[in-house]
Amino acid sequence: MHVHVYLRDSGAELVRAAGIMCVTRDGRMLFLKRSERAGDNRGTWCFPGGKIEDGESPIEAARRETGEEAGVTADWPLRLIDTRSDFATYRADLAEPFEPRLNGEHSHAIWALPDQAPSPLHPGVAATLGHVIAV
Repeated sequence: MHVHVYLRDSGAELVRAAGIMCVTRDGRMLFLKRSERAGDNRGTWCFPGGKIEDGESPIEAARRETGEEAGVTADWPLRLIDTRSDFATYRADLAEPFEPRLNGEHSHAIWALPDQAPSPLHPGVAATLGHVIAV
């Protein structure tokens, strides 16, 4: 497995997984609910994302995972907004929401404003939202 390192003011962050925070013009974000078949954090709401495969960059993994989990070609411009707990989160600014086509890893999808996010949030998503909303 490749490990990518991002330098931060507080030191280096190892990155082993990545995802995309999809945001519409009106500020709604795509949240996916992890199904009972998910490996961990079952029943929590998250952004599409997952592990970086050998030979992939974090942005490539984020695009692939979003395609697998939400059934969409994630070829939008992306910008890195957060790295924490070995996870890189990219932001995609979208004109309109799309209708996700979920794989078995997720059972539900919702577009919601950050202050109306579904609960319980995946711990990493909660931390990222707390960071990026406060900035």
